[in-house]
Amino acid sequence: MEVKYTTCPRDCPDSCGIMATVDNGKIVKHTGQPDHPITQGALCYKGANYLKRFYSPNRILNPMLKTNGKWNEIGWDEAFNIAAEKLNHYKDTLGVKSILFVQYGGILAFVNQLAGKMFFNAFGGATYVQGGLSHDGGAAGQNLDFGTVSSHIPQDMLNSKNLIIWGRNPVVTNLHMVQFIRNARKNGCKTYLIDPIRTETAKHVDKHFAVRAGSDGLLAIGIAKVLIESSRVDDQFTKERSSGFEEYKNILNSFTLEYIENETGISIEDIRELADIYYEGKPTSTHLGIGPQYWRNGASNFRLIDALVGISGNLGIKGGGANYMPDRRSHIDTSMVAGVKPEESRTILLPQIGRGITEAKDPPIKMAWIITANPVGTAPNSNLTAKALEALDFVIVSDNFMTATAELADLFLPVTTYLENTDITTSYWHNLIGFVNPVVPPQGDSKSDVEIFTTLAKKMGIEKMADLSAADWVEKLAKKLTTAEPGFLEKEGTAKKSPLQDEIPFADGKFRTESGKFNFIQEYNYIEKTKDKEFPFNLIAPKTVKLINLQALEKDVPDYPNMEMRKECADAIGIGENELVRVVSKVGEIKAMVSYTEDLLSENVKITPAIWKDNIKGINTLREDFITDKGNCAAFHETMVRVEKI
Repeated sequence: MEVKYTTCPRDCPDSCGIMATVDNGKIVKHTGQPDHPITQGALCYKGANYLKRFYSPNRILNPMLKTNGKWNEIGWDEAFNIAAEKLNHYKDTLGVKSILFVQYGGILAFVNQLAGKMFFNAFGGATYVQGGLSHDGGAAGQNLDFGTVSSHIPQDMLNSKNLIIWGRNPVVTNLHMVQFIRNARKNGCKTYLIDPIRTETAKHVDKHFAVRAGSDGLLAIGIAKVLIESSRVDDQFTKERSSGFEEYKNILNSFTLEYIENETGISIEDIRELADIYYEGKPTSTHLGIGPQYWRNGASNFRLIDALVGISGNLGIKGGGANYMPDRRSHIDTSMVAGVKPEESRTILLPQIGRGITEAKDPPIKMAWIITANPVGTAPNSNLTAKALEALDFVIVSDNFMTATAELADLFLPVTTYLENTDITTSYWHNLIGFVNPVVPPQGDSKSDVEIFTTLAKKMGIEKMADLSAADWVEKLAKKLTTAEPGFLEKEGTAKKSPLQDEIPFADGKFRTESGKFNFIQEYNYIEKTKDKEFPFNLIAPKTVKLINLQALEKDVPDYPNMEMRKECADAIGIGENELVRVVSKVGEIKAMVSYTEDLLSENVKITPAIWKDNIKGINTLREDFITDKGNCAAFHETMVRVEKI
């Protein structure tokens, strides 16, 4: 037996160090690396059970071609010839913009993230996707405020007197943060949760503030109003380190505390308590999740929270911060890819990919190649997305499993996982660079994305595509790191502290904006909560312990999703607990099993998990394709639904 080390680069902030035990070419054990500085040997449910997915009999290990609606195995030579013929055909007849290239966060390691983009740039271009389904609204807001996204290293939580966990559920989405919360509390730190749901994380806090879903920005305004009216403001920040403070105050003055109390569901007394925590309780550390940015005002919600953190004197100090995520791409040298410019290109929005494909003209989109993404399942308005992809002439999907998107493809290309790849990854929580090392050879006839695109480029005579091994790619991508710290790639274990990340952002008083100052939000158009008789419930569908987005073990996929609602709401409709009901939105409908809860407000229903048997499109069948005010992120939480008896 041999123990090998690697890093998990799946879509999770923790980026765990992994120990894999190999016996006669098979991985028999997949555990956490005990000496990893952050994850310290613990794995989440998904990681602890990953070998069941890796060796799943449903994993596809050979290229497949669909003919007359039936899948048949083919060899790679045939697959490459078909891909090349289709790409050249649409380029020659309609131009490169008739080909759609889709990529998102199915894998966060950079070699296989960047290889596809470089291939299509070298090919001459394509129609690319823009915007996102995850952090993009909040990131856009913070980039306007700070000139970058912001996060202290996790260890800095031990310097905090107060922790505010705002729209984040680390027990489910950021497991290793929980131990830092525990350790901070042992130091005497008080911890608070701001969330419309009493989540699993509520067990680890001193108090839960149940803000109405979507009113996070308004709550931040209320807290800031109390601070300014009581003259508890960091004057140096507002006068010397920021711009636009007077215009920001005009936003605050346009709302009364009574109105804010009514809209947020947070009492004026609790708003004043939060103001005390932010100012008197410094250093106060705010940890933002994606929840507050999944609204049409998503970027504004973040900007108002950033402003609150700033005026209360909690930016640039130990134990403080408006902590969302570090700029994970800042460590990586992408000049090799950026240097290959497409001859022509255009973009459509990923959160509105269905309408983007349908509405594209001059030329229309006729072909798509989709990697590290499952837009039919993960983008809102699944039915429209599926219909748009079905209407295309030819679709290629690279994946491990037959997803809702792959089912609509004409050519399926089996790709490797991180246990078979050489790559480099970064975290969107901590400051460690993770080295992804192959533990076993590629299973079956699977290939990495970088091998697929490099091989295809050779066959097609595309000279601008880099002809490099994955290890050579890593060396190129790590150039910034090796320049800052010679010998950086002479790695020990699986992770190494980046020399490029500030442990305390803005400690020098300077921001990354053009002026070097914090930019206050200047306009805010609050979308008032109104009663909708036809669709009375606000749908919230948070992430769950056993899924990474739509990636799940077959045994964990239920027959129907569970819909939680308050008993009095169910009684008003005439439905009972454990009853199967129909849930309807403006774009689709599903069936769900009812359960009662006291952890929600009466205007919300919570549906989990995101997929279930016989419906691998899942929850996005219901979600409308709204967009955030900045960042072109899916405003997932805006969807309203009704619940009907069957």
